[in-house]
Amino acid sequence: MFGGEVLGSAERIRQAVTVIGNARRRKLVLVFASSLQGVQATMRRLLPPSTTQEDRVEGLAHIADRHGRLLRDATHGGTDEAFEALRMRYLEEIRHQPPPPSSTERSAWEDRMYAWGERLAAAMLAAALRLSSCDAELHATEKLLFTDGRFGHAHVWHSETECLINAWFLGLSSTAVPVLASGIGADAEGRSTTLGPNGRNITIAIFGNALQAERVEIRSGDNRVQVLDAAPKASDAGTVFSRSIEPERIGATRYDENGLGLPSATVNGSVPRKVDILLAGAGTELGRAFLERIMAGAAGGPLSGTGVRIVAALDNEHMAVDLGGIAPLVLDEVLSAGPSIDHPALQQLLAGSGAHLVDCSKDAGTAALYAPILRDGWEVITANRAALSGPAAGRLRASIERSGNTVQPFASLDGGSTFFAALDDRLQRNDGPLRIEATPSSWINRLLDRMNNGTAFSEALTESLSAAAVAGDAVEELTGREAAAQFTIMLRHCGADIDACDIAVESLLPEEYALHGSLVNILRWARGEDAAWRERVQRAHEQGRSLAYVASADAWYADIRIRAVERDSPLSSSGGRTALSLFTAQHEAVPLSVTAGDSTLYQRSHTLFSDVLRAGVPDIRQQESRQSSRRYPAVPQAEAAHIRVGEAASWTSHAVES
Repeated sequence: MFGGEVLGSAERIRQAVTVIGNARRRKLVLVFASSLQGVQATMRRLLPPSTTQEDRVEGLAHIADRHGRLLRDATHGGTDEAFEALRMRYLEEIRHQPPPPSSTERSAWEDRMYAWGERLAAAMLAAALRLSSCDAELHATEKLLFTDGRFGHAHVWHSETECLINAWFLGLSSTAVPVLASGIGADAEGRSTTLGPNGRNITIAIFGNALQAERVEIRSGDNRVQVLDAAPKASDAGTVFSRSIEPERIGATRYDENGLGLPSATVNGSVPRKVDILLAGAGTELGRAFLERIMAGAAGGPLSGTGVRIVAALDNEHMAVDLGGIAPLVLDEVLSAGPSIDHPALQQLLAGSGAHLVDCSKDAGTAALYAPILRDGWEVITANRAALSGPAAGRLRASIERSGNTVQPFASLDGGSTFFAALDDRLQRNDGPLRIEATPSSWINRLLDRMNNGTAFSEALTESLSAAAVAGDAVEELTGREAAAQFTIMLRHCGADIDACDIAVESLLPEEYALHGSLVNILRWARGEDAAWRERVQRAHEQGRSLAYVASADAWYADIRIRAVERDSPLSSSGGRTALSLFTAQHEAVPLSVTAGDSTLYQRSHTLFSDVLRAGVPDIRQQESRQSSRRYPAVPQAEAAHIRVGEAASWTSHAVES
């Protein structure tokens, strides 16, 4: 973040642009700006009843002109049409909206004026970057920080805000530097709010925590850098991974500006001292991506010196991957040792370790490991859709309840923790879903997005197969079985007693290819289907719509089929994104919708890795085993409604004890 004094002169703006440009060449950066030095003080003097509306407009015009002069001086006479238009629009908004008479409305008006000063500085910095050949885009912070209505000292609703930030981040362009104002948000009615004297630090701490940023910097006018530590210190282990960030927990440590990355002491203080991992499915694409992350950390990365390690790896496939000297175990041999997993090699490796099972497998076989793992006091962190969507998942409930431990399923969904957070939020409010609509498969969404943009079905299929690894395999995706597994996991999280086979699924493949088709034969078959798909896309376009693969569940029925949806609908497959729309008692007419960007192997391995670290803090683990709403499958504690899905399934909306 660049404080107001850093942007107070043309030379300092040029320095800021250089710093951002250099950082952008190394990694993705988010840039925050706060209002110029003296702007907020000037605005306070312009508040009624100290000045008339005429004097107030004149003073604000002077502030706007100051930003324009600074930009021209910093860029040697450059002008940016977008900035000029925005600057004049901001001024006109204030000019035509005099302060209202009532005190409550007056507070909202004052916050809008202060927010104007913050936005103006961010817009100026974004324009300076563009004029210096560094592509930058101004983003609206107030659309991402959801607050209450305490104007002047608003409180951020962290759960909703984290969902918004993650969905926004996943949809960012990979080229433009995002620039945001700090210290501002918006309440439920869309009115601008400010976060108080420490609002700028709170803003970047919330973004840094939500996105798990490597480094959060505050640059001040004396060319020093503060590294903001959004997590409590190591001595406060019980709240290290709290989802809420309270201002009093934010500490800042001063480092010289040559410091690179988060200080190792800060990272190591937040990471549990000992996390032993039993990795199942080590030979899968996701398993290898997860292994690479662990191995990179052990070789001098941020986990160097901590106790995060893999003690055993299981798979039935040949693992062409370096396990760092770890001997792989054959999964079937381990399971044949009996329900207590008495395999001698495994018992020797895990003796007294308190390990965590991380399941990257693609079939339901490893589900047999879950019950004994939970019974022995370990945690299960899983991306295995097959294990969580079939009959074996229904038997987990008793194991979880007996052990008091948890099964974390976030990485099993495209959209992951963003969707689970949205579901948990409604369940905690006793506002469980009456109907759910979702586009659960990012792979199918990428395919349909290409077709909506004019690519033939066979060509789009070839591109989708070559562009990214498929989580299961192409046949599983094209038949909808992967989408059904993901949708089942969502429904089970809400308490539904349902398996993937209970969902009616529209397959993109004919039955003979779904059962026995090879990729070569499927691609050959696809060429003959181009005309039919082109006609289907054309019919949707004539209605102003696009095709999307939509899952839907209500009181009696659950299905997944291709639908023509509005192009600006959250359910649109644009960009390969995934979406979740919840119709509840409070959101019956207009659903609560959450979107997430395309899910990649890197993102899913990152989610797995984060869950391992969270589960590795003993105080957190013991607390969550008793209270967390994130145990899986959801266990109703206070029944609010009973609705059926399909013939035998019942879906219980429930409240969670706070």
